Amino acid sequence: PSVDRSMPAPLLTLSLAAQMNEVVLLPAPDELISRLLDLIDRVALVTTSVSCVEYELVPFCNLPQNLMYEMQSSAPLLESAKDATREVVLQCLAGPKETQAMYQKYAYLLSDKVENLDALDVDAVRSKAEAYMRAGTEIEKLTATVIKFPFFELHCADIIKTLSEQAYSLAFTCLSAVSENVQERSSEVLAEWQETHERILSNPDDEEELAKLKQFMADINQLKTKPLLATTRQIHTQIDMLADFSFEVPAEVVEKAFSSFAWPLQIQMDVHDSERSLDSQKQRFMDKLEGEKNEFGKDMSRYQEDLDWVKGLSDYTMAVKCANRIYALKEHLDRAKERVQSFEERERLFGMEVSDYSELDTMIEHFEPFFKLWTAAIDFKHAEDEWLNGPLSRLNATEIETAVEEQFKESYKTIKHFEGQESAQNVAQALRDNIADFRQNLPVIRAMCQEAFQQIHFGALFDELDWEGDLEEGLTLQQLLDIDIIRHIDVVERIAGEAQKQHGLKTTLATMKSEWKPMELGVMEYKDTGTFVIKGTDDVQALLDDHIVKTQGIRGSPFIKPIEKEVKDWEIKLVYIQDLLEQWLMVQRSWLYLEPIFSSDDIQRQMPNEAKRFQQVNVLWRATMETVCENPNVLDVSEIENLLASFLDANRKLDAIQKQLNDYLETKRLAFPRFFFLSNDELLMILSQTKDPTAVQPHMGKCFEGINKVRFSGSDEVIEAMVSVEGEVVELDLRVNVVEGDKRGNVEMWLMEVQESMIDCLTKITAKSLVAYAQADRTKWVLEWPGQVVICVDNIYWTQEVASAIDANKMEDYVKQSVTQLGGLVNLVRGDLTKLGRQTLGALVTIDVHNRDVVADLHARKVASSKEFDWISQLRYYWRKAGTITVKETGKPNPVDKCEVCIINAMLYYGFEYLGNSERLVITPLTDRCYRTLMGAFHLYYGGGPGGP
Repeated sequence: PSVDRSMPAPLLTLSLAAQMNEVVLLPAPDELISRLLDLIDRVALVTTSVSCVEYELVPFCNLPQNLMYEMQSSAPLLESAKDATREVVLQCLAGPKETQAMYQKYAYLLSDKVENLDALDVDAVRSKAEAYMRAGTEIEKLTATVIKFPFFELHCADIIKTLSEQAYSLAFTCLSAVSENVQERSSEVLAEWQETHERILSNPDDEEELAKLKQFMADINQLKTKPLLATTRQIHTQIDMLADFSFEVPAEVVEKAFSSFAWPLQIQMDVHDSERSLDSQKQRFMDKLEGEKNEFGKDMSRYQEDLDWVKGLSDYTMAVKCANRIYALKEHLDRAKERVQSFEERERLFGMEVSDYSELDTMIEHFEPFFKLWTAAIDFKHAEDEWLNGPLSRLNATEIETAVEEQFKESYKTIKHFEGQESAQNVAQALRDNIADFRQNLPVIRAMCQEAFQQIHFGALFDELDWEGDLEEGLTLQQLLDIDIIRHIDVVERIAGEAQKQHGLKTTLATMKSEWKPMELGVMEYKDTGTFVIKGTDDVQALLDDHIVKTQGIRGSPFIKPIEKEVKDWEIKLVYIQDLLEQWLMVQRSWLYLEPIFSSDDIQRQMPNEAKRFQQVNVLWRATMETVCENPNVLDVSEIENLLASFLDANRKLDAIQKQLNDYLETKRLAFPRFFFLSNDELLMILSQTKDPTAVQPHMGKCFEGINKVRFSGSDEVIEAMVSVEGEVVELDLRVNVVEGDKRGNVEMWLMEVQESMIDCLTKITAKSLVAYAQADRTKWVLEWPGQVVICVDNIYWTQEVASAIDANKMEDYVKQSVTQLGGLVNLVRGDLTKLGRQTLGALVTIDVHNRDVVADLHARKVASSKEFDWISQLRYYWRKAGTITVKETGKPNPVDKCEVCIINAMLYYGFEYLGNSERLVITPLTDRCYRTLMGAFHLYYGGGPGGP
């Protein structure tokens, strides 16, 4: 609008609001423009409902009911109006958008958060709070709450309130954090002053606490007073800052902060009072120490008397009786060392001269060897009594032998140590002699105190010794010594050796059994069958082979008698598992092969008896695998009742099923011999889908050399044409209905009919092409027929024309004709051709080049008769119409047209097997020799197998 005109009254109201941490206009400009333009679009709708008034005014005149003003939504007038409206609205939105940008500068307040604020950094907190307060003030003064613009009235009250409140809230959060810190630290400072006060006035319980308290009071200024005063001053700085912002701090917090300044004087007074009290307590502790030292001197006299008594002991047999007094002296001396350590520490605390307690160290040094001597004697006495009179079954030969040998070696050192001290040396010698006497029993202990020596071996020993020992009450070593067992040590060691070997066999057997406990069969789900198969038995088989060899080795041992039955049963178990796995895997292999076959309804219908047998095996398989899946442990699986017998029976059934299946497939192959080109799996795939004739399509290429697939009718019931790999389509004259009569479900029958239709079709097409060749231009003719037919007809005419040229002596003219025909094909190849046309010409050119060379060679050799060998040695084609020849196989006239292929005196009928539109290799003299050799062989009902690069 012009600046000299008054601003028109606003038509629409806009507002600023906070959304997603941004300041936005509501409604959004794009949405606003869209709604305004939509109103203009509706003008066209309104005009379609307004008719001319004439129709209403003079109804009796039958005037047409025309629209007063007909307008389309795409009318230029409406489009112009929308463009103008959009431009004006955008111009009028410039002011509101500028205002939006002013408030957008403060949008950061919407996402700001007060986090990780350091309340001790007063300057940082002050700066942050001032920034937020200043932003709040600026926002309140930024604009009026309502601003009028051309066309729009902008309301800002909501955004002013939202942003300013957010700014003040953030400032309040900063100050609140400082206030909370002040409250917390004020309480902590007062609590620490109070704790210091109580500690200074406390009464120490011992000398150590007394020394620590005195040291604490000496360092009180550095440890407590200065740090606490520094903290108090910082708290006051925080309070002053809060006061600058008129932030109210609770009165009790301020009081705590100021009361902290009075504590240093109080602490100083406490220290003076405590020092006087501690001096009196120090004297009391020193008096107590002196009394304890006097008592310690008396105890030392008693300890010396006991030491002298120990030194005078000379009777080894008194070891057990003297044990308590010797151990008591050891305990007293150890306690004395602790008392001396306490005395020395307390004397140092009080600043006293440390007393000499070396007498105790000397006493301990003298007592130590005697204590070792008598401890060894006492220990051996106790151990000897336990070994001799304790149950033999509880003795550990290794531990006993180790202990005896160590004590025997130590006794020698002891004797050497006490040389010159008769009493102690006599005790050491007696100990050594006693140990030496007991060492003689070690062979018996080694032989009989072992896990391998069982009750059966004791019985065998007692029988040989002719002694009736009572094992029920517990046999002891002393009882054996009483019957002079040492004298029969050879018998004992022999029986012990047998026991050890038998135990080794037992251990090996137990180890094998333990290795089988965790062994499991691996199973996995098999496709979508709902059952499982074994996925691998290598580990089980390896362990099985190893353990069978070990078990057979154990059975051959001469010491097997006590466990012979157990070993035999274990061997039977392992052999059973081996046989079971073998039969199991055989069933699995057959089941995996037959399951998809007998899942087909067609196969079940064609082989009902075999399907029934397979179902029986299938039920067994699924039930067994379900059980194994729940518990695959091999040993548990081997316990399943009659499992091996069931698998043996299943394998017999599966073998019979496979034999019948092979016979069935042989029947199908004999009905349609081309099935011999297919594997069993491929043939079964066809036979299992006989309801779907199109399932044969993937296998057509193996049954028929040139047929890649056949074309079915829309209902997939009638075969209409053959299709080669190259895409050449040959329509069948005799359509094959695959569901007609007996052919439904019998794929071999309608495939045989496809074969017959193929031969019939190609025979008829070839006959028609022969006629067309003579009537049409050759360059057009070659592109109108299937490639195979073109080559066949070309060779028929070539044979006829060459023979005529030879007999008429016009070979030179025919050479020129061959070159001319070949040139025509070359020119055709250079033109625009379809892929199939180019394929046909490529093969025909190869044949024509060879034919040209043959004609040129015949001309060069001056062949004058069609009976000459140079001509009849070439591959020649002759067309024989129905009834013109006698078929040598039947001796009757040919009922249909035939094509004879001759070379020398050999003749074969052209098979009319569809070969597609395939390429041809260059024909060389070697190729011609192969033709002659193979044709001669086939003529004589032999075969041939050419090979080479």
